[in-house]
Amino acid sequence: MIVIDHPERDIPAVELFDNSTQEFVTIPERHLKQMHLQLEHSLMSVAKWEGIWHESFTEQKQLNGEKLLSYIRCMTINTQKDQEIYDQLSQADLQKIVEYMQDPRSAWKVKSKGDPKPKKRNPQTAEEFYHAMIQFGVPWDCEKWHFNRLIALLDYCGIKGSQSGYGGEKKRTEKEILDMYRAMNERNRKRFNSKG
Repeated sequence: MIVIDHPERDIPAVELFDNSTQEFVTIPERHLKQMHLQLEHSLMSVAKWEGIWHESFTEQKQLNGEKLLSYIRCMTINTQKDQEIYDQLSQADLQKIVEYMQDPRSAWKVKSKGDPKPKKRNPQTAEEFYHAMIQFGVPWDCEKWHFNRLIALLDYCGIKGSQSGYGGEKKRTEKEILDMYRAMNERNRKRFNSKG
């Protein structure tokens, strides 16, 4: 988890020169509210973001602009209600958040990216990570882990599982899989107070 904290503060007016118009422009004084954001880069956050953008999070070359601000909203775990707070984030805040997201949070080096036999595959989505958690028996609490740490664990499980001759997956019956999905849907309904 990362915390972005700023006290209530005033930013004085600034006069800047606009090269395109060759004129001075005054940026008025701004009053910034107190900011306290608790952010968590986790599978839950990724799933929320993918639900908004309908794109694979892991396939994003670089997350910036509106997509980055949207993801920061998805990462927010405290009860931040004022949407203006996100507009107050400075470049330094954004850099700190991106560095937190890029931190591997594990000593394990993910090996599957350097696989000598690349397979043509669809983009990885949150559903694929949840499926891997089910297949490897990873506890549901791990969906709140730092996302990169979870990826490292799933990568390790895949490599160790394939080395043991079991193909990395315990074969489950169709009924077991459907029961797991029903339980997951029920937990998500309770968590998000949803009927769908």
